[in-house]
Amino acid sequence: MKKLLLLLILSFVSIQGLASSEKTATLIKTTDPNALCSNGEQATYTVKRGSTNKWAVIMPGGGIAKNVDDYRNRPDGLKDNDVLRNFDAEGHIEKDLSDRGYNMVWIPYCSNLAYQGNHDVMIDGKKVPFRGRAIVKDVIKALDDELTKADDVIFAGFSAGATGISFNADLIGQFDNSRVFLDSLWFDKATEAFYKKFAHKTDPCPYFCSTLFRSNINDSNTSDNSNRMDICDANWTSCFPTRENFQKNGIEDVFLIWSIGDANFIPNQTDLMNSTKSDILFYNAGYSLRADIRKLVGFGKGGHVLAWKKETYKKKYYKMSLQEAANNWIDKKGDAIVIEY
Repeated sequence: MKKLLLLLILSFVSIQGLASSEKTATLIKTTDPNALCSNGEQATYTVKRGSTNKWAVIMPGGGIAKNVDDYRNRPDGLKDNDVLRNFDAEGHIEKDLSDRGYNMVWIPYCSNLAYQGNHDVMIDGKKVPFRGRAIVKDVIKALDDELTKADDVIFAGFSAGATGISFNADLIGQFDNSRVFLDSLWFDKATEAFYKKFAHKTDPCPYFCSTLFRSNINDSNTSDNSNRMDICDANWTSCFPTRENFQKNGIEDVFLIWSIGDANFIPNQTDLMNSTKSDILFYNAGYSLRADIRKLVGFGKGGHVLAWKKETYKKKYYKMSLQEAANNWIDKKGDAIVIEY
């Protein structure tokens, strides 16, 4: 009988603890009527209050709808509004931030164009919203007071989320304490030079973007009356994650992850290594492995996305693990550089 009573008490305490933990994370609806997911529903985002005056905003990746067929084939989860995010799952940077008492924010990637756009495209006879810019603006507006007064603001994203951070650098850079963590998308000089061969003022996105993204960039009929190509200096590569883009928008503290093999389309890999190394040394923070030689796989081949996968985040491949370097950067102390070449 005593054992049964003890088990009941422990179960009650466990349930109460779980309920208390769940209450710290809240699913919130955006308020701007333009801030819609691609399925037409109002976008949502997760906020989990921490124990400090520090904030971390997470922007996940998930590829991009390069054309109508791409959009049709994308998972429903990349078109729907979000579910409550668990920031405490083992094995990625979100848990390390949460454990440090950061207030956590998750902006869902339900807009399909790298967090850009405030327009519709007719697909199969229906208007499909591509409203990533409107979603990001709404979340930042809702949290403006907290982010303005914060001791530290980190925007962290991977793949398309890293692109979304750079395309919204003008919004992020307004906060004095903002810094960014970018996993697996970086336009070093070699990468930027490669893409600029295909980018012209009359056709800003001919290489891998099609109708959806091009209409997004050139769309001037947005609710904030902003022409994205004006912001991108009439060249879409100017809005990708580059040293110049972040400096232009007042963001000086960057941790970049750009492994050799992730950009295997660059003809001269030696130029890529030298260029990436130069940017990491400039920021005194970053992580770059010879993923091509190691046959390293993160979320994709070539070491694409490493900080959101337990095996690649925690393993010490060279010198120190990505987790160690990232935590040194978060805490603003110690060595935050790993360059394997």
